[in-house]
Amino acid sequence: MVKWETQAGLACREIAIFCTKHYGRQKDIHFEGRNLTVWDASDANIVFDIATGESEALLNITFTSNGVAKFKRHEAGRARGDTRVDV
Repeated sequence: MVKWETQAGLACREIAIFCTKHYGRQKDIHFEGRNLTVWDASDANIVFDIATGESEALLNITFTSNGVAKFKRHEAGRARGDTRVDV
């Protein structure tokens, strides 16, 4: 096993342990030819995916949340010069 495979494997393990500890048991989903690991959070989902090649690995973590829409609206307002801070 080469160094990048070991590092990717350790990162995957740490992510899985952390998310399982904080969000409970994972769900494994097959979507568009990919095997995804999903944890349900209180207002979101955490989706984890790994892709490997001959000399590298890509770890993808996606957080979904209802709060993302508020953030996007807030950032758009700031771009227009609006200085309000919404939380």
